[in-house]
Amino acid sequence: ATTLTLTANSSDPLVVPPEQVQFGGSGPNRTVVVKAGSQEGNATVQVVVSDQGGKSARTSFEVTVLPKNCAPVITPLSCTNLLANSTLVLPFQVGDSESAAEALSILARSSNHALLPDSGLVLGGSGSNRWLTLHPAAGEAGVSPLFLEVSDGEKTACTLFPVLVRPSAQVLLFDSFAYPDGAVISNSAG
Repeated sequence: ATTLTLTANSSDPLVVPPEQVQFGGSGPNRTVVVKAGSQEGNATVQVVVSDQGGKSARTSFEVTVLPKNCAPVITPLSCTNLLANSTLVLPFQVGDSESAAEALSILARSSNHALLPDSGLVLGGSGSNRWLTLHPAAGEAGVSPLFLEVSDGEKTACTLFPVLVRPSAQVLLFDSFAYPDGAVISNSAG
């Protein structure tokens, strides 16, 4: 095993230059370290092992090189409901491959300010574990699409979901359908 030679090829030298595929270890225990090139994308790296007699074996694997700054992520929130004159806490998670979760900023907006004013959307939590507390306007009932956005300062990700505020526990659906002109499904967040 100590006399075997390792070489590498890349299907896209701009994504993974072959000279940036480095081998380590010794004998039968070898390692491979791949350093990204100047371009994002996908490349197939082929590793060839050869013996002194000229025989060889090959294996390959895919490498994906991401942009220098990927957009953060936020868990999607499903449609939900609560009773009028009550509050609801919705947990969610955020993350980013380049920034600490504590450094991410969160924004919450309502599409129906009479029902859920922006001041009634209270963000809390820290790190990757966050929550949104909903405080509907007193005595109001209906539907409001809510928008949550996470930002790393350059890129953003968002989730949109509807919240139904029911006037009583006996009411299963309460919607005035007073949405802006356009598709009801889009304007109501489904």
